[in-house]
Amino acid sequence: MARSNKDTPFWSTGIAAIAIISALFLGLGSTSIYIVDESRNAQAGWEMLQSGDYIVPHFNHGLRGDKPPLHYWFMTIAYAIGGKTAFAARFFSAFVGLLLIAGLYQFSRRYHRSEVSFWLVLCCASAVYLPLQLKLATPDPYLIAFFGLGMLALWHGWQQQHLGYLLAGYLFIGLASLAKGPIAPAMAGLSMVIFLLWDGKLKWTYIRQFRPFLGALIFLAVALPWYLLVHAKTDGIFTQAFFVEHNIDRFSSTKEGHGGGVWVVPLLMLVSLLPFSVFLPQGIRYFRKEGKSHDRLAASIVIAFLVFFTISRTKLPSYPAPAYPFLALFLAPALAQMAKEEQRLYTWQLLLLLMISLGLPIGAYFGLASIPEGAHLQGQAVWLVPCSLAVLLAGWYHLQQQPRRVLYAIATAFWLLQIILLGYLLPQLDRQNHVQQSLALLQAREQPIIAYHKFSPAYVFNHRAPVHFARTAADYDLLIQKFGDQCPLVLTVDDRKNDIDCDPRLQFLFKQKDLFERPVTTIYRYEKESCP
Repeated sequence: MARSNKDTPFWSTGIAAIAIISALFLGLGSTSIYIVDESRNAQAGWEMLQSGDYIVPHFNHGLRGDKPPLHYWFMTIAYAIGGKTAFAARFFSAFVGLLLIAGLYQFSRRYHRSEVSFWLVLCCASAVYLPLQLKLATPDPYLIAFFGLGMLALWHGWQQQHLGYLLAGYLFIGLASLAKGPIAPAMAGLSMVIFLLWDGKLKWTYIRQFRPFLGALIFLAVALPWYLLVHAKTDGIFTQAFFVEHNIDRFSSTKEGHGGGVWVVPLLMLVSLLPFSVFLPQGIRYFRKEGKSHDRLAASIVIAFLVFFTISRTKLPSYPAPAYPFLALFLAPALAQMAKEEQRLYTWQLLLLLMISLGLPIGAYFGLASIPEGAHLQGQAVWLVPCSLAVLLAGWYHLQQQPRRVLYAIATAFWLLQIILLGYLLPQLDRQNHVQQSLALLQAREQPIIAYHKFSPAYVFNHRAPVHFARTAADYDLLIQKFGDQCPLVLTVDDRKNDIDCDPRLQFLFKQKDLFERPVTTIYRYEKESCP
């Protein structure tokens, strides 16, 4: 049964909408396409538009077997309208994220009080990681959004025996599979098994109410045609790279140093949904006393991702991210109870948030000092002080026993963190990255660009022409023979430059370390007698 929607002020929907829209859309184009995952995915979307080949993904004119094409398709629409910009690359990521939050809001209004929906949206809007993840030019926002919408639709269709919702749920899971592959149906199935087992309904009588055979047909109709087409067009090369290297191998072995113990995934979940994840004890207490079937759905999804990615050998913050909105859904009823003084807020929780918030400007100050290109921005860390002050205000409200204002102040503090970071501080730091600092040098000339051994993929997105990649010294020699007369620019990293810089025709132009990683990029100009 739906509950009364008269227990929260009429303006709450507007406040919630402003909070989540600003958290998702502010700063979409204020930072460049720079980090590795965004660079590769955003460029692959652009190359798909330019080539007109909407089946086989490419990066730097080579096969990209990492991901399915759904996010590329959305990017091509945005590029066709707005051109090749960071805003266009990220726009539909934020858009589908907003669709998910809207779906969660309506689901919560249907099965909870409307005040629960309000706190659900504030929890998502103020989370330190979820809004960031939902605005990146990667496939993850699409997986998170369509997986989440699919699970909500499937459960509601099963609960109400509504065929339309069931079919929509399978369609969304199919789209999620086109975003990131078999992880979508696998986690949907695991989550539902845990839920039915928990509900005492893991029996064929209840399973068949999901219309699994019809659902499988819908799922396959959405996802299978593209997988078959890309398999045929690449003679199975994409299939091998994607399913074996980027799925099976990532689960069974540690890739690129992204591993960790059993504590990693639980910690990622808690940190990613700060500040309100500190109230997990209240969420568990509400669940044990009043939790209903829809609450078990949210808990089952969180548990499924927790177990699966704890077992997985490769661990990244984005991997369990589809569970983060459902953790917010799990916490929201307890937040509403705390606002109404039906549950206690503990002093230790406010002290923990105060320590975190006070650490923000201090951490930013010393963090910027550790980056040579960011040291002159140290003073900008003062802009994070309002976040700390808002948490101090929350502490004062706690002493005054005004829990609703405590929660408002906490939400405001961490929402401000999103706005200040993405709208002001990160754009300033982004302008100091090595790609932006050297871009004028590259764009001022029309020479070919040769990259030896390793280079930042952001150069491909930000440059008008392909970057010719030499994996070995022999490959480099062949490219020099081909392009040497055109005075090419040569990119490499410091730990491999000794392989080639003995060539006296290489004239040093630029050198700078990556802002957040180890490589130091060096740029040369290859000069022959014929060069101007």
